[in-house]
Amino acid sequence: MAVLLTAWAVHLGAVWPFVGPVLFIFYMNLFQIGPEEKIMQSKFGKEFADYVARVRRWV
Repeated sequence: MAVLLTAWAVHLGAVWPFVGPVLFIFYMNLFQIGPEEKIMQSKFGKEFADYVARVRRWV
């Protein structure tokens, strides 16, 4: 979705549409990824910590 929003902003050829991807990434990190990572850490412990060390956050 972030890539699609960025592509749309490029297509429009203006600066203001780039606010969309920035807000999307901020929202996802704050309200989706962060809480999900906390749950995964409590559920899987060291296995999840090892996974996080190997894999990027935005796969």
